[in-house]
Amino acid sequence: MVDGRPKLGRQAKKPVPLGLGQLDKRLAAKLDALDLSLLDVLTDTMQWLGWDEHFSLLSGHQGKLKEDAKRKILTAFAYGTGLGST
Repeated sequence: MVDGRPKLGRQAKKPVPLGLGQLDKRLAAKLDALDLSLLDVLTDTMQWLGWDEHFSLLSGHQGKLKEDAKRKILTAFAYGTGLGST
């Protein structure tokens, strides 16, 4: 608090975990060898596991969005890769 007002500062950057570069290279090589993309992986896992059911309306009502599954996959991709909602 400075002069009765909250003061926000930048957070310290977290260090890169050990082995992240190696994991990234191996995952990219595996996806390239199988001719897959991250969107393919998200689509397949959604069909196999049904994780999209956990992203429904809190009210319990069915949403009225068209192509609901596609929107959930793209939202998971955007937030998971750090692109965000825009």
